[in-house]
Amino acid sequence: MKSNEPQKQTNASQTLVRGLEIIDTILDGARTIPDIAARCELTYSTAHRLVSVLLQRGYLRHAADNELGPGPKLVQIGFAAQRSFDVVSIARPHLRKLARETADTIHLATRRGANVLYLDKIESQRPVEIRSWIGGQRPAIATGVGMASLIDMPTDELRELFKRENGRKLTGMDVDAWLKQMAEYSKQQIAFDLGESEPAIRCVAAPIRDVTSAIVAAISVTSTVDYMPAERMRKLMPIVLALATAIGRDLGYDGTKRPG
Repeated sequence: MKSNEPQKQTNASQTLVRGLEIIDTILDGARTIPDIAARCELTYSTAHRLVSVLLQRGYLRHAADNELGPGPKLVQIGFAAQRSFDVVSIARPHLRKLARETADTIHLATRRGANVLYLDKIESQRPVEIRSWIGGQRPAIATGVGMASLIDMPTDELRELFKRENGRKLTGMDVDAWLKQMAEYSKQQIAFDLGESEPAIRCVAAPIRDVTSAIVAAISVTSTVDYMPAERMRKLMPIVLALATAIGRDLGYDGTKRPG
């Protein structure tokens, strides 16, 4: 008699993958079952069944206006991951030092595909509000920490990423101008946010490398253009770069190697 066990395992794997895809779409902004079904290419009934399970287990929740959002279980997992992610605890004293020296908003972020994920944030001492939060994501091609994280990416891959992410709309630049800008950032190992995502925002960012010389995160000093004119951005460049290198050294980076 033929066992049905392999088929059961295949079905279980497919269900798991679909459940994870639903969570991904929620994190990307989907808020209704029809939207989830469309993005995941599922029937409404399948999406509804999987969402019901995820709600029951706490991975999703009903937010305002009965829309769907990340549930408490995802928050718990996120905090557990953050605690175990060494770069956060290692970087924190350095970030506090930078915050004291600059009085600006300090970010620590890492790249996740086409986005950057904010791992830590220290609020500005100035009367400004920067719309970012730990666990939030922004397009890498249009943020200082994102572009700092992309510094090592080959030009052809950068070009493809820019086109895939509708870079002209996100940055207000054409691909060749953006690539020229990225080449300069790679040369100086510093990236700027010059208002690509929000016109009033300015930031100076630098990549953090680990023992393998790979970029594992990036830091930035962020404020509004009123507090960060071009001259101040230039003065911050060596400060931010030195701090990113110091964090890297704590992660085992020797300060000389570059990924080949």
